[in-house]
Amino acid sequence: DEDKVFQVSNIEWDTEDSSGEGPEGLDLPKSLTVNVPDEHLSSYEDTEEFISDFISNVTGFTHKGYNTNPDI
Repeated sequence: DEDKVFQVSNIEWDTEDSSGEGPEGLDLPKSLTVNVPDEHLSSYEDTEEFISDFISNVTGFTHKGYNTNPDI
């Protein structure tokens, strides 16, 4: 069982403006690399939730969507 690596890009941050600048003027990343453990690859929902939680845990911000390569 192996992790699967996803390149997450075009993250649409849930901030006060759409530029990616947070309310405190944070420069949020446009992309991240996420290693998804095998046990979270069984369904689209589980994989999507893992990536979503990872993004929020790493940055401290929630988001409204993102793209992945490869697709989930």
